[in-house]
Amino acid sequence: PAAHELAHHVLHDEDIRQAVHVDKGIRVLFRDDISALGTEPIEIEANAFASELLIPGDLLAAVLEGGGVDLEDEAAIEGLARRFRVSPAAMRFRLTRW
Repeated sequence: PAAHELAHHVLHDEDIRQAVHVDKGIRVLFRDDISALGTEPIEIEANAFASELLIPGDLLAAVLEGGGVDLEDEAAIEGLARRFRVSPAAMRFRLTRW
């Protein structure tokens, strides 16, 4: 979650500036059911940034050793997720965009 929120700060600063103002200068974007699904462009960008930050391509390539991963293989996804200390959902997202 922190990498995803960092992505919003880096990529969507202007949107955050226009969002609701909270104590101590912190601005927040309200989450709704649509944003939670990750189908909005701003959420997709934040997820991509976060997954690339947490799962660098060169390290992923080294782990996969030139091979691929079956996205239906839950055990393989979970194993990779544990190795990179991310959620299986984050790993699946990264693999679909690698």
